[in-house]
Amino acid sequence: MVVPASIGGQPRTTLTAAEQQLLAGSTTTSRLNMSGAAAGLVGGRRGLFSSVRVGFDLLPVSWSVIAAQPSLLMVPLIVLLSSVIAVVGYVGAFGGVSGLVGPNDFVATLKVFPLVAFVCTASVVGQAVVTVAASDALDGRRDTLGAAWLTTAGQLPRLVAFGVVYAAERTVTSLLRNRSRLLGRLAADLVDRAWDFAVFLAIPVLLYEDLPVFRAVQRSGKLVASRWGTQFTARSVLNLALFVLMLPLMIIGVLVTLRSELLGVTFLIAALMGVVALSGALTGVLSAALYRYATTGAVAPGFREDEMWSVFSRR
Repeated sequence: MVVPASIGGQPRTTLTAAEQQLLAGSTTTSRLNMSGAAAGLVGGRRGLFSSVRVGFDLLPVSWSVIAAQPSLLMVPLIVLLSSVIAVVGYVGAFGGVSGLVGPNDFVATLKVFPLVAFVCTASVVGQAVVTVAASDALDGRRDTLGAAWLTTAGQLPRLVAFGVVYAAERTVTSLLRNRSRLLGRLAADLVDRAWDFAVFLAIPVLLYEDLPVFRAVQRSGKLVASRWGTQFTARSVLNLALFVLMLPLMIIGVLVTLRSELLGVTFLIAALMGVVALSGALTGVLSAALYRYATTGAVAPGFREDEMWSVFSRR
């Protein structure tokens, strides 16, 4: 068993109960035992095509978890549909988009914020459900999706609070971008990147560790920094791979639209919703695997340690 030398700068000699549970069925490895070729991936600069390749490497093992429990796809799909309904209903309640526009950006933001908070919270809760179900599957358990919902419900107050905080962060950076075209945009991008880095593992931390929201964000940032270093940033490798896979569907949709606009648009919308649902489910699986690796040093069944490192690349 390999225990990380430190997490967030603190010496590690024991594992928590949650971390011990995550070890079940894992292959325990160490960066020190990695081959030279694998170690060379750590911190390497990768272009778009290399990131897509990493995504394709991770797709089969992530998909195997979903294939064993296809109902996982329903969770992000429900989140997507509920968000669309909320947007349509909220905008309609104000009499259209024009009704949401205030005398200035601040007033308009205040009007829109409840909707942003709902969408972000729904996304967080849905991601939490998938993460719980994926963690159970990686531990060799095939619990029902209902059990994952129940586990998530136990942490619902903190997950909702995190969703609201997430919405607030995105709202503040949006206002910042509107204040100044150059400096505001640069500052907003910097804040967004720092936030995304810090919250990369926030959802599993909220689920499996008894921490309030801001301490969970701090814990998540320290986990990422301790494993991958502060000079690393997560790459959306799965989403890049899915985008490549979706290109033929987009071409088919455009060709169908030339024959029948209604049928073509319907096909494109259905394809987009399917890809969004698949992306959400795959991200939940990867999040569960990375949290396991970050907290215990154990590689989830089916994954490889070089893949765990390859999700991050030096900027």
